[in-house]
Amino acid sequence: MTALAPVADIRLNLHAIRQQRNLLTQSPVFENLCQSIPKPVLILNRTRQVVWTNQLTVELVGLSSGTLLHGSRMEDFILDPHLSSSPDSDPFEVEDEIFYLVILEDTSRHTQRQNLERTFYHDILNTAGGMQGLTGILQEATDEELPELKDSVQNMADQLVEEILSQRDLLASEMGELKVHKRMLNSSAIVDKVIDTYRSHSSTGLREIAFAHGAGRFHFSSDPILLNRILGNMVKNALEATKAPAVITINCGQKPGEVWFSVHNPGIISQPVQQEIFKQSFSTKGQGRGTGTFSMQLFTEKYLNGRIGFESNAAAGTTFKVSLPTDDS
Repeated sequence: MTALAPVADIRLNLHAIRQQRNLLTQSPVFENLCQSIPKPVLILNRTRQVVWTNQLTVELVGLSSGTLLHGSRMEDFILDPHLSSSPDSDPFEVEDEIFYLVILEDTSRHTQRQNLERTFYHDILNTAGGMQGLTGILQEATDEELPELKDSVQNMADQLVEEILSQRDLLASEMGELKVHKRMLNSSAIVDKVIDTYRSHSSTGLREIAFAHGAGRFHFSSDPILLNRILGNMVKNALEATKAPAVITINCGQKPGEVWFSVHNPGIISQPVQQEIFKQSFSTKGQGRGTGTFSMQLFTEKYLNGRIGFESNAAAGTTFKVSLPTDDS
């Protein structure tokens, strides 16, 4: 294999590039070879300019036509850090012209899987560690202390199962294998379940989770598991983002064509964080922790055909809101 050596900033004009492209495409061997590679492919000349691309490359870089790339160099248009190219390539010769075949790789799926695994192991180890600590206390507890400790262990076990199921659903959604199962739901029952789940969560501490006074009471159709995942992540993020003591408020309502749920906390999200918040790899909690808001958006928009957004300012705090279409919309 031969490395693509750096060259001086010498570029051929588009007329010369078109001549090289015609030289390549007139060869039946070239066409059969390149069209059979099931990956994004570039052909570069000796000055490392693009002479030819396949359709997969055009789609990957988000252009309407491969001719827009001709004459450019890879560094001119490959800005995504998740895109990498084969560092070495065997040169081949067509009528005294030297060319290099370069295959592009999209590593984003691998990075996403790593982020999911880091998040999963972080959360599940925290919960399992909490259970381990409680079982040690149980062995030395008095009869008066046992009922409360048993409830705490049960809550921890429920939380552990919920985190495992949540990871399963997120992985399935990433692979396009998640199934949506809608049924009639009650808004109050959905919110009560989320509050009950997170009332004893390890993130709650001295924070209170409340159902907003005057919240809507209504029936609607949706997938209860996915909706619980979305609202649960909203509440968990609010708990982790708010200094204790504080009140996290869940609200809900309906209007023609849609129902909505919101989670409010008194904290503020800085402008730089607001711009990145729905990106999977982004988190204020450390490397590999940026999947909560990402999964909320993924479940809402891809699987429930809804919308999700937030508002955050010093006067009103932070509110995340998810809106879902009703069956008659």
